[in-house]
Order: sequence, then structure tokens, then C-alpha cells
Amino acid sequence: SVVKKVADFELPYVSLQSMKELHCKLGIRKWYMDPSLDKLLMDCRASLDLIYMQAIQEVKRNWVKPTEGQMQELKFLQKNTNKEKFLELIQEIQFYGYVQLDPCICDYPEEGCSADIYVGNNEINCCIKLPTNQTKEVSFKINRLRSWQVTFLGATKDGEEDTLEFRFEYNDSGTWQWIILYTKQAFLLSSCLKKIISEQMMKAAKEGQE
Repeated sequence: SVVKKVADFELPYVSLQSMKELHCKLGIRKWYMDPSLDKLLMDCRASLDLIYMQAIQEVKRNWVKPTEGQMQELKFLQKNTNKEKFLELIQEIQFYGYVQLDPCICDYPEEGCSADIYVGNNEINCCIKLPTNQTKEVSFKINRLRSWQVTFLGATKDGEEDTLEFRFEYNDSGTWQWIILYTKQAFLLSSCLKKIISEQMMKAAKEGQE
């Protein structure tokens, strides 16, 4: 999975060396959270190639959830190197363009639940495993989120890994509540939310000018 986004002030090589014990690699990825923005770059051959390669990787890593029929069509389009049609189809597939985080622990709907987190397209989508071993999918919409914060909780008991807490204030049926995720990718999640909100503001400003 994606561990973190390289910040503007970072030297990629130096950052990579500081994380070499994690066996990380540098990746070049698009940095926008609205999948529909792909269409603005389709006329540029270089951009098209990069978006296409990233889409293929998302399929290979099971970051997207195609139906069986969609998967067969994607394989056919990839075999024939039909990049435009491939990207048109993958736009319709669940979780395309999202950032997938590693499984983490959350306190929703009760403490101690494990969750798979997907961030993108104006939502935080959580596939939560309940204590009953049932799975519940919950979509937290960004426009119902008021604030969030990242807290450093210190090292784990064995001292091997730092623990981060990501909490966000969410309006659920008219009531504000704090929801907590314990994830080492808390700063990445925060960056994703900032990007989503900035894209929403740019879109609203553009629509206001029309």
C-alpha cells in the first residue's frame, strides 16, 4: 500500500533511505482524488500512459472491486491495449482512484473493530469487521465531516512501531460524534482529505463563474 505522500520540501532519495528498513519504493502516481479528472488529461499521450499504468496496478493489487463481467472486459481491453476504453470502464468500478490504507483498528460502531479503509471520491469508505465476524460497509461523506486531527500516541509496547491516532468529527443523523482510527497512515489520510476538500472548493468556484 501507499505509506505516505512525499511532501514538497522532502528530498525523495533521502526520505527513502530513512525508511529502508520498511523496504519502501518510490512511486509516481497522480495526485488528485476525483476520478473524473482523468478526462482532462486523456488528450495528452504521456498523461494517458501514466494513468493507464496506474489503473492496471490498481486492478492487479485488488484495490478496485470489479464485478466478474467487468473484470473479463478489463482483461480483454488490456490485451488489446485499448487504453481509452479501459479507462472509461474502470471509472465505473468501485474504489477506482481511491487510496487504500492498510487494515487498522477503529472505534465505530464499537471499540476494537478492524477496518479496511478506502479514501476517495468525497468519502472515507470503511469495510468494518464486527465482533460477530459480520462485515459492515460504512461511507463517511466528506461534506458531513467538520474537523479532524492526528495525534502521536508513542511507540507500541514492543517499541517497534509508532502509533498514530486519526480522529474526525462526523455528523451522523444530526448528531456530531468523534470517530477514531488507529493507523500508521494517519498523515496520508489527512493529506487525502485536504486534497478532496481543495478539489471541492475549486469545482465550486469554477461552477460559480459559469
